[in-house]
Amino acid sequence: DNVSIEWLDGSTRIVKEDDITPTSATSITRAVPSSVYGKSIGTTIGIRVLNAGSVASTANTSKSVLGLPSGGTLDTTSVSGYRIHTFTTSSQFTVPSNVTLSNVEFLVIAGGGSGGYDQGGGGGAGGYRSSVGTESSGGGASAESRLTLTSASSPYTVTVGGGGTAVSSLSNGNDGDPSSFGSLVTTVGGGGGGKLKTNGVGGGSGGGGGGNDSSSTAHTGGTGTSGQGYAGGSTPTSARYAGSGGGGAGGNTGTASGWLDGGEGGVGVESSINGTATYRGGGGGGGVASTSSRGLGGNGGGGAGSTDSTGNAVSGTQYTGGGGGGCHTVGSTGAGGDGIVIIRYQLS
Repeated sequence: DNVSIEWLDGSTRIVKEDDITPTSATSITRAVPSSVYGKSIGTTIGIRVLNAGSVASTANTSKSVLGLPSGGTLDTTSVSGYRIHTFTTSSQFTVPSNVTLSNVEFLVIAGGGSGGYDQGGGGGAGGYRSSVGTESSGGGASAESRLTLTSASSPYTVTVGGGGTAVSSLSNGNDGDPSSFGSLVTTVGGGGGGKLKTNGVGGGSGGGGGGNDSSSTAHTGGTGTSGQGYAGGSTPTSARYAGSGGGGAGGNTGTASGWLDGGEGGVGVESSINGTATYRGGGGGGGVASTSSRGLGGNGGGGAGSTDSTGNAVSGTQYTGGGGGGCHTVGSTGAGGDGIVIIRYQLS
């Protein structure tokens, strides 16, 4: 027989639904009526089944109104069944009382380094860590373990690292800033590119080595951080008047391969955490003297280096942690791109 269902706030009826057909002999499946929504967190909603003749069944239940996690920009439509929070500025992520989130996936990318000046190496990409399914972390590492987040540890401080600022005089590029999700996940900022006759700087991914002029000395790329990114390209003794590329999260960089031939930035890593396959964490390209072949930025937001004819180098793309391009002596180097923090989870 069909039944009626009363939805109660304490002893007060919110709404009564009549002539409901049970799903089976022992269960009823119903969507929550719209009039039940909007109750305060902590409110107990009673659900009472009335049999024929409005006789109350013993199969009654109740549910407490829980709050929803908050922080960043919320997306509930791009990936079916997931709530996705994207942070492009530093903020907090809050888990409400009596809520535990399990199997939380994350993508945490630090800010990229800026390029070096005067045959400058490209900036290294910001450190890259991920726990998404079969995707990769930086430096060739596998996806990490997913997180469990609780109200007891909430709120979680989210830090989004800025990219290293551009330089316009003889100096190494500036390192990017670290990103983090609470104390659980931290990534290292990308290393700055080396200036003329100087090694690149270590970081999440390392900055590319600076170029030589009339000397024949090799300049090494900065080291990358294990599980986050690769080293920057090293400038060999045979390469003159060109800097090497910055390291990428997903691959080694191109070295300055010869006279007036800048190294390309390393490739980033692809992720679909927000429903769109996107490369992030590309290294910056090396700068070149004269008007010859500048190094291109790595796929994933790395900025291209510049020549005397192109002026300013290209900055890393915002919110990818891409490294900025190196320049010669006209204009300025490319700044590093800011990082990003994205988390997603399913509510049970």
